[in-house]
Amino acid sequence: MRLLLEMDWLQVDSDDSKWETNNVVNFYFGAEALPEGVEGRMETVTISVYGKEKKAIIKQGEVTAIKGVTVEDENSKFAGATYNLAGQKVGADYKGIVIENGKKVVKK
Repeated sequence: MRLLLEMDWLQVDSDDSKWETNNVVNFYFGAEALPEGVEGRMETVTISVYGKEKKAIIKQGEVTAIKGVTVEDENSKFAGATYNLAGQKVGADYKGIVIENGKKVVKK
């Protein structure tokens, strides 16, 4: 593991130990907590691995959407479960916006 980038609030580490066997490089992004009064921040990071470049946009702040939640079948371990917008499993008495069977629902 080696540190690639360290900024005021963002750190990027990489691990290329699996490159020889699997052609895989893992990147790890870490961020310090948002300071009081700051609603969000964003940084564009260009990652270059063996001559190929990719841009990653790192955003930190309030979650505004959850996409791509699916339930494969009714027998899956997630079927019938209810989650809040932070992805935490919640009980049937939870109030607010929840995800049930891959759809957002408002529970009152």
